[in-house]
Amino acid sequence: MSIFEGLFLIITLFFTFLTFLINYRPETPYILAPSIEFYLTLLTITILLVAILYIFLAYNSLKLAELKLNALITKSSHRLALFYFTLSVSLLFLSLAFLVLLYAKSSSFYVVFRGFKLYLYPQLIAIASLWISCSAAFYFLFAYTVVFRKDNHTIFILYMLILCFTDYLVISPLNYYGNEIETITLVKILSRIFMLLLFIIPIMMISFRSYRNWRSTKNEIMKVRSLINMISNLLLALFFLLYLIDAFTTKPFSLYMAFAYTIAFLSLIGIYIATVFPKNIENIVMIILRRKKSN
Repeated sequence: MSIFEGLFLIITLFFTFLTFLINYRPETPYILAPSIEFYLTLLTITILLVAILYIFLAYNSLKLAELKLNALITKSSHRLALFYFTLSVSLLFLSLAFLVLLYAKSSSFYVVFRGFKLYLYPQLIAIASLWISCSAAFYFLFAYTVVFRKDNHTIFILYMLILCFTDYLVISPLNYYGNEIETITLVKILSRIFMLLLFIIPIMMISFRSYRNWRSTKNEIMKVRSLINMISNLLLALFFLLYLIDAFTTKPFSLYMAFAYTIAFLSLIGIYIATVFPKNIENIVMIILRRKKSN
């Protein structure tokens, strides 16, 4: 593990610890409506299954890194594994938050731990957001490795500063996690904007590189991989745009975000396929290309 990989994890763990010292008591608690309960249950189960899938993708990426085919593949695969692992951690915390809401029917549910009242739903949402930003950092490291093939400590330090500021915004109680609020707070909007920024940097790096490869290469398989990678990254950017729009709603859970999660799921599967390109996927693509040529 490189020094920046370790630092990104330490930063996330530090801010995760800070959430236990913050009072997230909802001023206007969100009460789960019976009409939403079924859809939230379905979404929670889906998120749990996707988290398990991403753990599997992280494991496969790590296995590819252990093959040590060359230094570039080893480093990029290791960072891709960390990206999927931290993303799965985020999804696990998100599903736990939804399970708490399904159990308690209110975002004001709390437990007492060493004298601290822990309002579980808003705190778990904050922690899940922290691990999303951590996954963005690892995706940035992965993208930088793939595009530039070597590390740049100055660029990494600047990105780390953006990560720290984003995490500071994310854990703020002024995000009003678990509240039904009538006004939109600046902190909530800024935290979403900086979360988008964390992801848009690596997304643009990968997308531009994929576009150039798609235009220049004559290898049909590489064209397909580049096209899948480009589309998948643009879909991931769309997810975070929807995530930003969600900041302008007054409820802690909006149904249209279920659509956004579907987009994110498809994009992240596409990124894995385009990067690793398993042999069975390659065989299917070759069959399709042969049929296309024969027609």
